[in-house]
Amino acid sequence: MLPLLFLVLRPALSNPMFSPKNFEHTNSCNDKYLVEGKDFLIFEFEATGSNSTYPFNQGLFGPQFYYTTAIYNNIFSPCGGFDYDDACTNRRGERDACSCLEVQNGTVYRFTYNMTAERMFSNQILWIQWDGPPVIASKSYRIPEIKVSQDNHDMRLMWKIFIFVGVVVLLATVAGVGAVFKYKYGAFKEGNIYGQDRVSSDVRSQMERTVELI
Repeated sequence: MLPLLFLVLRPALSNPMFSPKNFEHTNSCNDKYLVEGKDFLIFEFEATGSNSTYPFNQGLFGPQFYYTTAIYNNIFSPCGGFDYDDACTNRRGERDACSCLEVQNGTVYRFTYNMTAERMFSNQILWIQWDGPPVIASKSYRIPEIKVSQDNHDMRLMWKIFIFVGVVVLLATVAGVGAVFKYKYGAFKEGNIYGQDRVSSDVRSQMERTVELI
């Protein structure tokens, strides 16, 4: 288990308390980092205490999961509601499942969130909180390093090469068409001038013969 990043927020004793319970992830391609789209992460938090001031029901403004994101440099909430399902904590490998709420003995609440590894969440943190007021937040997990898969990297490289070749071909085509147009236009213009000269010469010859006859 990776070390936890602690958030120093202590609610009053009458309020519910959060505690991280489990964090698991797959390493399907590499032991040192996760691969985007191929690895999965499961986060579990447990809440105990009063359920009156801060209701656990999402429909009554219950807690939500939050991320920080490196790309957008802000806080992002991925969940819009909770599913009540006692089996939700066993959903290993399910892609992008939203959070589940499991109630144990009526006093302990287990919140679980399953996510597919995404590059934008590499080395970021995830936590769960009530928005309050006042805000009550849990200790948070740091998400491991997530890299783009080699397949995706190769595909992106191929697309870049394809686009580059397409641009080169387009520029060459435009240049070729321009050269052909310039050549034909120049030839037409030159031929037109020569034609005018021939007409003028014919007219002068005809006028000279007419004068001689007179």
